[in-house]
Amino acid sequence: MYSSILRCFLGSRKRAAAVVLFWVLLAGLLAQLAPDLKSVQDNTSANLPPAASDSMRARELARKEFPGQDAVPAVVVVRGADGDRGSAERAVRRITAALSGPGRPGQVTGVLSPAGGPGKNPGPAADLVSKDGGTQMIVAPMEGSPSDESFRADVEKIRKLAADRAGDAEVAVTGPAGIATDTVEVFSNGDKVLLLATILLVLVLLLAIYRSPLLALVPLVAAGVAMRVAETLGALAADAGWIDISSQTASIMTVLLFGVGTDYVLVITARYREALLDEPDRWRAMHTAMRSVGETVLASASTVVLAMFALLVAVSPSLRGFGPYLALGVAVMALVAFTFVPALVLLLGRAVFWPGGVARAAERSLGGAVWHRVADTVTRAPAKVAGAVVALLLAMSAGLAGYQESFDFVSGFRVDTGSERGQELVAEAFGPGETAPATVLVRGDGDLRTTDAPARIADALSGA
Repeated sequence: MYSSILRCFLGSRKRAAAVVLFWVLLAGLLAQLAPDLKSVQDNTSANLPPAASDSMRARELARKEFPGQDAVPAVVVVRGADGDRGSAERAVRRITAALSGPGRPGQVTGVLSPAGGPGKNPGPAADLVSKDGGTQMIVAPMEGSPSDESFRADVEKIRKLAADRAGDAEVAVTGPAGIATDTVEVFSNGDKVLLLATILLVLVLLLAIYRSPLLALVPLVAAGVAMRVAETLGALAADAGWIDISSQTASIMTVLLFGVGTDYVLVITARYREALLDEPDRWRAMHTAMRSVGETVLASASTVVLAMFALLVAVSPSLRGFGPYLALGVAVMALVAFTFVPALVLLLGRAVFWPGGVARAAERSLGGAVWHRVADTVTRAPAKVAGAVVALLLAMSAGLAGYQESFDFVSGFRVDTGSERGQELVAEAFGPGETAPATVLVRGDGDLRTTDAPARIADALSGA
C-alpha cells in the first residue's frame, strides 16, 4: 500500500512538482483565509491559574460581590529630582490633571492620586506617598483586557503623557497594566529573535552535516512550509473557538517544528544517500529510502502527537492549551516530511548534492572515521561511556544547587522595560510588592463590619 502511495506522489517529475506546488498553494491560500495569528491569541485566560484554585475562586467572588472593581490599574511612579519632594509633587499635579482631563486615554476610568482636587479621588493619600515624600504614585484604573491592542496603546499614551509632564522628575509606568503591556512587547520581539536564532543554528548544523548548501536548506524550507500551514490552520481553529493559542504556544511551536522537521529530513536524506550506493536511479533510490524510514517517522510523529494531546488532562490552562495546537503542528510537519521533502529533493536533482556530487554524498552516508571511532568506543565500553556522560551532565547541572525560585516576573526580562524600572522605584521607596498587593476576601454569615474578624486577619498578615 505504501509503495502505491509513493508511486502516486513520486512516480514522475510532474507528480513531484505537483506535490511541491500543492503545499505552496495550500500555504498561500490558508494565509489569505485565516486571520492573523496574533489577533486570535489569548494571553489573558491562558495564563490564569486553574479555575478551582483559591485565587480564581476569590477573583470570581470579588467580581460578584464588588462589581466594577476588576479594572486593571496602571501605576505611574514619580520620583523627584534627587528625591526632592517638591519636584515629585509638581510632577504629580501635572500628570494627575492630564489623566483627569478630556484628553486622557479612553480606557482610563479614573485617577487615584495624592494630588486630590476636583474630579480626582485622593483616596488613601498616605499610601501613595513615600515617607520622605520624594517618591509618589498615581493609580489609573483601566477597563478592557491587556490582550487587546487598544488597551496596550492606551498604556503607551499614559507613558507619553507622564513623560511629557514629568519636568525634572523621573517617571515610570508599572502595575498590572504596565507589566502586561511590556510582557506582550517583549514576547512579540522575542518571537522574531527566537525564529532567526533557530534558523541560524539549524542552518549552521546542517551545513556542517551535509556540506551542501541546497541540501541544508531543504529542512528549513520544509519546516517553514509546515509552520505556515500549521499557524494558519491553528488561527482558523482558534477563531472558531475550538482551541486556545497564546504567545507562549506560538513561540514553542517555532522551536518544535524546526526541531522535529530537521530530524525527519535528516533521517530521510540519510537513507536516500545510502540507497544511492545500490541504486543509481534517484527515483528508485528515494522510493527505497521512504519505504525504509516510513514506519520510523510515522512512529516518531505519532508519539509526539499523542504526548501533546496528553497535555489536555493538565490542570493548568496554559499547559492544557499547548496540546491541540502543538499536536496539529507536528502532524502537519509529518505530512510535509512524507510528501514535500522527497518531492523537493528529487526536483532539485543532482544539484542538491553540490559541490561534492552524488558519489561523494553516497560515500559520506557510510560515516567518517571520527564517527566510526565513536561507535567503536561506545560498543567496546558502554558502561564507562554511560558513566562519563552522566558525570558530565551532573557537572553541567551543578548550578541548579544555588537556584532560587523568583516570582518577580519582570526581573526575567532580558531588556529594560518601564514596568521593571517602576517596580525598582517602588521597592526602593515603599517596599517590594506595593504595586500589586495580594487581596484577601473575608466572607461570613453576618455583617463583618460588626465583628473584629477582618482586623484580626489584618494584624496576622501584617507580619507576613
